[in-house]
Order: sequence, then structure tokens, then C-alpha cells
Amino acid sequence: NLVAHQLVTHADGTLGVKVPDQIDQHLSQVVELQVQQQLGQVSAIKSGWQLEGSGDVSGIVFDNLPQISKITGKFRFEAGTQFTGFVAGVGEEPEKAYGIQVEPDKQRIRYDAVHGAALTSVDPDVSVSIPFQAGVDYPFTIVIEDDVAVFYVGDHALTTRIYKMRGEAWGWYSRG
Repeated sequence: NLVAHQLVTHADGTLGVKVPDQIDQHLSQVVELQVQQQLGQVSAIKSGWQLEGSGDVSGIVFDNLPQISKITGKFRFEAGTQFTGFVAGVGEEPEKAYGIQVEPDKQRIRYDAVHGAALTSVDPDVSVSIPFQAGVDYPFTIVIEDDVAVFYVGDHALTTRIYKMRGEAWGWYSRG
């Protein structure tokens, strides 16, 4: 597999990355999300869903991922959020899915080759530092092909392989 990013230059001369324009345009068919399951406290709001994870993990699970897909959206978290993020390979036991996790207090996104139940107890296999702030909308794009996922947040990207992802349900989760 080959993952290519498009470089962007900021006014201060620093570089960032984004989804290449041709890939972004190629993966532009809009598909309405079909909710399969809700975990914990989930509320529908005007522009999406609000996950209340103050007591435990809350999440929302959608239909199975196509082999090649692009997911776009935005997330926001409040102060005290332990983590939030994308989860793939959701089967009968959602806690055994694999996820790309946003950790606001640690100023990073991360992926580990362990499932969600054990995720917070290990150092990340791969992580990317991002200066997060509570109450700010963070646009994201996830590009998926087979078992490769690239998670773009702003002009940062985390690339990983999630073997359990192909053809399985996916979702978003939050705690704290």
C-alpha cells in the first residue's frame, strides 16, 4: 500500500498535510449514515450527535465500512475529556473494536494494535502531537482503503493499518 499526502505551506513557512485533492474529489459520493447502535448517553443534535461520556464511555455505531471510503466531519470536546475518537471493527462486542483516539490532555492522536478495553493501559504504537483546545471545532477526514486508515485532523495525519476494519461497523466514542 502507498499513502500519499498533499503538502500545504503556511504563511509562517511551516508545512502541513491534507488529503490530496484528486483523492478527495474521487471519494465525494455522500452516503447517509445509518445508526446501528448507541452506547451510553447519546443525543441527536442539529449537526450530528453529542456523546456524554462523563460516567463511562459513550458511543455511536454506524453501518459497515465499504472497502474504500472517506469519512468527514468535525468534533469538539469539553475540558476534562479523557478521549474521543474513531472506532472500527465493531462487532458483537464493541469494547473489542480498534480505534484512533484523540487524547486532549496528552495533546495527541494515537493508534494501538490492542482493542479498546486495553487501550488506555499501553503506550501508543503510533501517535501524532496536535495542540488541542477544549471548545474548538476540529474538522477531520478519515480515508480508508482495505485495512489502511489515514486520520487527518487539521493539517496533521496519522496513518495506520487496522486489520479488523474491512467490512465491519464503525463509529465514534468518547469518555470524560
